[in-house]
Amino acid sequence: MAAVLPMPASAQDATVALPGGQPASILETLAEEGGVYRLRLVVPALADLVGAPADLSAAMDMACTDIALPALADAAPAPARIVVSMSEIPTEFGIANPGVLQVFEAYTVDGDRCIWEPF
Repeated sequence: MAAVLPMPASAQDATVALPGGQPASILETLAEEGGVYRLRLVVPALADLVGAPADLSAAMDMACTDIALPALADAAPAPARIVVSMSEIPTEFGIANPGVLQVFEAYTVDGDRCIWEPF
């Protein structure tokens, strides 16, 4: 079961520029058991980002390091793993949306670093 973590209104409404120039907005941050957190972003031009694998990888890494880690600095328990997801439109967590482009990456947290977990 995931719990929604409150974020300051300024963070929720913020649009960030991802590597590759794509804008993204924070949909929500969820907490799960065992220090697992999910950062969910909406990237309307996600198809363009997916078409540039180096930019997509950099965007996922940046979302973990520059958005999730600072937002979770005071979280309890401390983050052990962060899952970053990006979708082209807002979606409800846990509900299948086969027509919506989505990408996911998992990271182990080591201090102030996000270490990508290959599947």
